[in-house]
Amino acid sequence: MSEILVVDDDANTREALAISLKKIGHQVSLAGTGTEALELVRQQPAELAIIDLKLPDMEGTDLFEAMRIISPYTIAIMISARATVDEAVSALKLGIYDFITKDFRMQEIRKVVNKALETQQLLQENQRLRQALQDRLASGRILGRSPAFLKVLHQVSQIAPVRSTVLITGETRLNAQRALFGGSVQPSELAKLAIIIYLAFWLYSKRDMINNIWFGLLPMGAIIGVTSGFILAQPDLSAVLTIVIMGGLMFFLAGVDWKQVLIIVVIAAAATWLLVTIMPTGKARLEPYLAGLRNPIDASYHVQRSLESIVRGGVFGVGIGRGATKFTGLPVAHTDSIFAVIAEETGLLGAAGVIGLYLIVLWRGLTIANRAPDLLGKLLAAGCTLWILLEATINMAVMVNLLPFAGNALPFISAGCSSLTMCLAAVGLIMNVARVTNRASTQQQGRSFSAVVDMRRRNGRRSVSSPRRTASSWE
Repeated sequence: MSEILVVDDDANTREALAISLKKIGHQVSLAGTGTEALELVRQQPAELAIIDLKLPDMEGTDLFEAMRIISPYTIAIMISARATVDEAVSALKLGIYDFITKDFRMQEIRKVVNKALETQQLLQENQRLRQALQDRLASGRILGRSPAFLKVLHQVSQIAPVRSTVLITGETRLNAQRALFGGSVQPSELAKLAIIIYLAFWLYSKRDMINNIWFGLLPMGAIIGVTSGFILAQPDLSAVLTIVIMGGLMFFLAGVDWKQVLIIVVIAAAATWLLVTIMPTGKARLEPYLAGLRNPIDASYHVQRSLESIVRGGVFGVGIGRGATKFTGLPVAHTDSIFAVIAEETGLLGAAGVIGLYLIVLWRGLTIANRAPDLLGKLLAAGCTLWILLEATINMAVMVNLLPFAGNALPFISAGCSSLTMCLAAVGLIMNVARVTNRASTQQQGRSFSAVVDMRRRNGRRSVSSPRRTASSWE
């Protein structure tokens, strides 16, 4: 049961909202003007306020700012009969939880109210944790009082709302144990890059038999299937789908005929459908996604908060470090949802800049792959490049509900040692292919070099593998 304040100059609207909210167990106070509402808040702070945008004595946004001084943790929902898009955006930028037109259905307003109250509870819990930590720091009941130790504790306090204990004990999310060694290593991230490297070498060795189903498609399916099976046991459905997609792309880049490509697409689609419909995790992600396509209000809580962040950012953003959504309920803002934080703080221009940087990575990576002297180098460079872009595309698409929710990190930006290490390793492989390609281009005309450094010691020095084939084609 929560205390809700309804502020509207229309008596019929006030009474209708009061009746509907009381039916689901809430206590409701009514006010017809902004002045009356402020007096009620001084007497009894409300957890949630439903405010009309146009009040007789003041604007609804002005009332909200005044209420926030009296009761900082009151969440507001703005309603209006004739509001423009600019007015709605301005209200959201002020910290209004949601903006609804007055033609709403009572079922809709109840759903929004429940989600807003959940957010308000998160705010209160956040404040409680911060206060508890501050009390502990002030009490002196800690190990040591050196400046260095106090600095560490201050840094810990900054991430207290996201359950920093997972750094020590490991993390279980959605019934999935995804980390090893106390949460420091995610095997699925290692598997993504490992499968690219393995497939590059395997496809290179089978390049003359790749179009034979018995030597190409079937062993390829077995490799992808075994790897995906181990990851699915975690379970990590998004990592499985990433590996399947990358396996198909690598197979296509190796030069297989279109019939095998079609078979792979059909099998992958069937497997995806089975996983999504059979596994509880798949169902839990697909249903909110489909509901969000029909109506953004029905999207998952994660997506709703992400869209709210993006809307608040506008074109130019609210300023770096000034984003509010990361502190008011946006899940995993430092990892999976970092793109939404970027869009809020730097606006559409900043988000477009991030996308542009990934496109530059794509262009340079594919250019290096195209110039590689042999098929092995082409597969390594193209595979690593496409994997980085795939991870980035999935992460950003999920934030705007273009794809069902997936736990893919944003390469080079999301917090996470495993993801960052593997992305940097992928870049290292791409740069190695480029380095050897440049070296080969300076050699005698008609000679060719392998695009992968031979790590065997020859006379105490590293050398390039012996040339075997020309660099004129993908072989």
